[in-house]
Amino acid sequence: DVQLVVNLTPNRLHAQVGLQIIEAGKHLYGEKPLAVYREEAQRLLSEDEALAFWLAGEKETYLFALTRDRFRWQAIPLGQSKLSDMIARLRGGLDVEKLSSSIDAGEPVLFDLSLAHELYASLLGPVEDLIKSKRRLLVVPTGALTAIPFHLLVTEKPAVAVPAKQL
Repeated sequence: DVQLVVNLTPNRLHAQVGLQIIEAGKHLYGEKPLAVYREEAQRLLSEDEALAFWLAGEKETYLFALTRDRFRWQAIPLGQSKLSDMIARLRGGLDVEKLSSSIDAGEPVLFDLSLAHELYASLLGPVEDLIKSKRRLLVVPTGALTAIPFHLLVTEKPAVAVPAKQL
């Protein structure tokens, strides 16, 4: 019984053949992008999936989101440098060594819920209506965005930015 199919077809046939392989219930391996065009990517998504990907530029970042039947792109007024700074600050609240050192110094550096919400609002807020009802969100980050733990972004504005420092 065949379990894995290697798709070595030319680019123009890659999505069509790849979709046939997936629909046949087989695992797919390919070294090319499975879809080159939006419509091809949409056909590959199930009804309960959404896809979001970003391209960060010097002055702004471009968000592209699609579901099986909808597509939207949005310019976000955050350039690569600003995003890198925000992500570094967010990840600072996850650094166990930094937390330990800050506790020893009497000033714990805790995870910033407000920043986690600000990043969510900036990066996914513009397409929230497309993604909120989907069971699975596929994220394709680039550049500095590859360092974001997307599962830790906060969808609702927190009552306090940083939890009380009770250790």
